[in-house]
Amino acid sequence: MHNIFLKIREKGKKITYKKGGYLFYRGDQGDSFYIIEKGHVELSIFDLNGEKHITSELQRNEFFGHIEAFTNGIHPTNAYATSGTEIICITSQILKNFVRFNSDKSLEIVDFLCQTIHHNFDKIEDELVLDAYQKVSKKIYELGQKEASRNLFINQKRISEFLALSERTTNVSLRKLRENGVISTDRSRIHILDINKLKQQFQEVRISL
Repeated sequence: MHNIFLKIREKGKKITYKKGGYLFYRGDQGDSFYIIEKGHVELSIFDLNGEKHITSELQRNEFFGHIEAFTNGIHPTNAYATSGTEIICITSQILKNFVRFNSDKSLEIVDFLCQTIHHNFDKIEDELVLDAYQKVSKKIYELGQKEASRNLFINQKRISEFLALSERTTNVSLRKLRENGVISTDRSRIHILDINKLKQQFQEVRISL
């Protein structure tokens, strides 16, 4: 968690959500940001056909809603508790008061927001540049880095939901990764055999641009 948010964590209000509870819906006014104390939160959108696409899966000490809270914007996704979850909710007013009375932290906050926006632009670039195989490769790599593990408890269906790909397309990509000696799979797990080779699968396209 970014240090700037640790400093105001104690000013927030703890809220408990049961599994299946919605924290907010896409289009709701963003008047708070959220830190996960315990449990898991899924951020998602629904397309015009009613299909759900997962944009992020978050866990303890991760946070979300901060840009909307700073800018009084609307939430671009739904936020849904996928397990019993405890959230620290910090209102927009608390954030703004913190900045107002801690002007020495303003530059740190601006720097953090710029990093977040840059990360979002990277995600947009991925959508425009990477093909399905490279998207699957990158998602597996990111999950391995996030969980600090080469053994991931995730299946083909879940990856398809993350990337808004058909299960057939994801299956073809996973098969190609297996054939290239990058991963092995079983019913509900993916084993990363060569992390550096996995990274090369999605980096090569940027080198060639």
